[in-house]
Amino acid sequence: MTWAVNQDHTVIASFRNPAINDVNRNYSAGELLALVPQISTSDFWNVALRSAWTTNFTTEARIGRKNQMLSAGGSPNGQSPIYSDDTGLFYNNGIFNSADGGDNRGNKTLNIKASLFWNAAGSHQTDFGIDYYEGIRQAKNEQSPTNLIFEAAGVNLATRTGIPTSIWIYTSTAGEAKNFSYGLYANDKWSLNQHWNFQIGVRFDTYKAENEGGAKTAGASGLSPRLGVKYDLFGDSKHIFGLSYAKYNGKVLEGITNSVTGQGNPTEWIGSTTCVAHTGFGPSTTGP
Repeated sequence: MTWAVNQDHTVIASFRNPAINDVNRNYSAGELLALVPQISTSDFWNVALRSAWTTNFTTEARIGRKNQMLSAGGSPNGQSPIYSDDTGLFYNNGIFNSADGGDNRGNKTLNIKASLFWNAAGSHQTDFGIDYYEGIRQAKNEQSPTNLIFEAAGVNLATRTGIPTSIWIYTSTAGEAKNFSYGLYANDKWSLNQHWNFQIGVRFDTYKAENEGGAKTAGASGLSPRLGVKYDLFGDSKHIFGLSYAKYNGKVLEGITNSVTGQGNPTEWIGSTTCVAHTGFGPSTTGP
């Protein structure tokens, strides 16, 4: 949606919310009971205001929000998945947990830019700006509805029995992991005459990452210069020669910074069984 408030101010807004709903998703399922529902939703909105305050001063402010969620897993009915040593498939219930809140990934953004047009030894367009980004990850990532997975040999679906060989125990972490980025910049495009054009600018970026407890896990800052010169041989834009030097700070890889948090990273403990006995399992029992 674009709304021209008047000749000097324009509002631009956008919104989108696609969704996918899979009824029976196969994560190495050995039977129908191990198929799981999977829901994927995402929505984002963005609003911008473009304004011309005078004939030589303009601004643009933009704010946005994105939310993305993936939820999949077995039914929270008290049943644990059974992993078969013989087939490498899961039985009795699906892995993951459909009731753990899902894997939530979102971000918040804010961008403000001001442009000043002025004359001094030629013409100038000087831009000033602020960029803000906040990334959010919230994912308990429970590996089963009970946080347990039982491993067994000789799984017999007719009698619903098997020989236990080990137990997988998982512990998940609640909360949110966050990444913050801040940027400040100034850049001047200077047209000296019809032949010479220059660019002089600098940008400062800083970021930090936090775990679900608010403790800082990573951070850095850096300056990025922008220098450039262009020469128009005949002043007709047909033959232009240029030379530039710039340095850029890359975006923080949240997959790396979040890997040292508990979000999406449950701890795992695997223990071997000491007894050799048949165990029954099925939807009608309270155990595996």
